[in-house]
Amino acid sequence: MQWRDALALAHRYDVDAMVEAYIPGHEVTVSIIGRHHSSPLVLPAVEIVGAGRLLRFLRRKYEKGNTQYLCPAPLTAAVTLRIRTLALRTYEVLGL
Repeated sequence: MQWRDALALAHRYDVDAMVEAYIPGHEVTVSIIGRHHSSPLVLPAVEIVGAGRLLRFLRRKYEKGNTQYLCPAPLTAAVTLRIRTLALRTYEVLGL
């Protein structure tokens, strides 16, 4: 699927679409739970480790047994803090 097709497909579901550039390296995710009367809860960083090449990984990433989720992510304390800080800032900027 090409860029324009992918964006058109995304816009069928919502007027807003988030686009991410590919950055080689480790894939890490941080979940954030919004709370009505207090600050959001930032959960531990999780590293997502997939088997095989990138394209196969992207297709099979969420299939049971094809991906490992390392929690907490095996990162230094400084890197973990930076990732959690960026995740919270992104959450705030996007108005989530």
